[in-house]
Amino acid sequence: MKVLYFVGTLELGGLERFVTRTALMAKKIGVFEPVICCLYKKTGPFFDSLESAGVQVISTPMMWARNLRDFNKFRKIVRQISPDIVHSQVNFCMGQQRLAVFLAGRRIKFCVTERNEYPLFGAAKLRRRLQFYFLKFLGSDYSSNSLSGVRFLAAQLGIDPNNIDVIPNGVPEIKSDQDMRQHIRNALGWEKTDFVIGYVSRMARHKGHYLFLNSIAELIRQDYSVKACLLGDGPENKNLQSLIKSLSIESIVSIQGRVTNVQDFLQAFDSVALLSEHEGMPNALLEAMSAGKPIIATPVGGVPEILDHGNAGLLVENNVESVVKAIQSLVDNPNLCTSLGANARQQIKDNYGIEQTFENLVTYYNKVIN
Repeated sequence: MKVLYFVGTLELGGLERFVTRTALMAKKIGVFEPVICCLYKKTGPFFDSLESAGVQVISTPMMWARNLRDFNKFRKIVRQISPDIVHSQVNFCMGQQRLAVFLAGRRIKFCVTERNEYPLFGAAKLRRRLQFYFLKFLGSDYSSNSLSGVRFLAAQLGIDPNNIDVIPNGVPEIKSDQDMRQHIRNALGWEKTDFVIGYVSRMARHKGHYLFLNSIAELIRQDYSVKACLLGDGPENKNLQSLIKSLSIESIVSIQGRVTNVQDFLQAFDSVALLSEHEGMPNALLEAMSAGKPIIATPVGGVPEILDHGNAGLLVENNVESVVKAIQSLVDNPNLCTSLGANARQQIKDNYGIEQTFENLVTYYNKVIN
């Protein structure tokens, strides 16, 4: 069995991590032959590890979605690869993706995994439904990475949620590394008594950075010994730096930008927060949970699901008072930190380990083909 994955790029992100881990696992075990196609640019830090493992990574012509000549080249690329399944992880130009695969070979199965829960209204919602019916007419299969995503997708498209499969993200086990913890904390000037909260996310408006930074400022005003570390980059970077300056918390907040060694930083954190306005199944939280870190998050998308509805992390309202109260409870109660961290790690072992989710994915592929 050969599976062709459609991604935008191989830059740092949840779906890119999912595809990379899946491809490397498939190559290692030999269950199926993975090929990755970048629909935008063949760039990103995951390219080297894939190439080293012998995973084929290709790219499409620049104007494949708008130019008939490049579209035909794209179709020929798919036909030359001759996959059994095309699994698209990106939702842009989906109609063109599906048509190219259809014209490349009628026997190729086309699967789409919905990874986000962006609310759609009016014309945008209508276009999405038309896209869905077009894909279904050409024999496509929809899935989501969470039960919440299934319900969202069903509501948006007006379909039966029982007809949508769940393919959750999976993450490897992240073992405790005290030497790395001390190395990172020393390098960033964090004291042993500092309670450090990590924030691992793209710097976009809906990701909750503003709420997080205002909450940190309030904790400092209340004389709590906390530090914050932002991992990631994005369009809100400059605005967030300006906010940090206006709140006079430059010495409290460290911005590290995009990093490839997220697991090392997780060792140094005492907790990880994510206060998004909407989400799918955030890979950043899954990794933090695998590292045994207590989570503070807003109950959006698949977040309550992965946090076992509050048993493996603290769910907060979208306001400073609620976030501050949650952080205070962790700082003031080390036993709560330990308990939530242990529950989070167990939740990953039970439901979101990379081996388990990979087996589920293979089962899904076999079902689609048969």
